[in-house]
Amino acid sequence: MKKGKFFLAFLSGSIACLILFASLVSANQIQSQTNNTVTDKKFYFDKEIRPDHVLYPLSAATDQIELMLSPTQQQRVDSIINNAQKRLKYAKSLSEDNNDLAVSVLAKSLHYALDLFDDEAVLMRSSIKNKEKIIKFCDLHIQNSEELIEQNNMFEEKAISDLLISLRTKTQVLMN
Repeated sequence: MKKGKFFLAFLSGSIACLILFASLVSANQIQSQTNNTVTDKKFYFDKEIRPDHVLYPLSAATDQIELMLSPTQQQRVDSIINNAQKRLKYAKSLSEDNNDLAVSVLAKSLHYALDLFDDEAVLMRSSIKNKEKIIKFCDLHIQNSEELIEQNNMFEEKAISDLLISLRTKTQVLMN
C-alpha cells in the first residue's frame, strides 16, 4: 500500500512540475504600445537569471518573499535597495543587448526605489543613518537611471520620467 501512495505522490509531483515548466515556457508575451514584443523569454544557462529568462518569475517571487519576510525595518530597507540595484543592473544588461524589456525593468527598479517611501511615518522615525543611506542610494539610483535613459534614448518613455520625478521629489522631501 505504501508503494502505491508513494508512486501516486511521485506521479502527481511530476505532473505538477511539468505543468509549471510548460506554463513558464509558454507564458503570454507582453506587447508594447508600438506592438513590439516586450518579453521575449529564453531558456539559457548563465550565472544569473535576467528578466528575459523563462525562470525569472521564480527569481522575482523569491525577491518578493524575502521582502515580505524582512523582520526589521532596516532589513526591509536593505532588501528594497538590493532589489532596486539588481533591477537597474538587469536593465543595463538588457539595454546592451538591445532588448526592449530594458524599459520595463528600469521602471521596476524605480518602483522598488519608491517603495522605500511607502510608510512615511516609519520612515520619518528612522534613524538619521538610515535616512542618509536612503538619500545616498536614491541620488545614485536617479543618476544611474538618467545615464541609462540618455544612453538608450528612452526619453519618450513618460512612465519612466514620471517615476524619476516622483523619486527625486520624495528624496528631496526626506533631505529636508
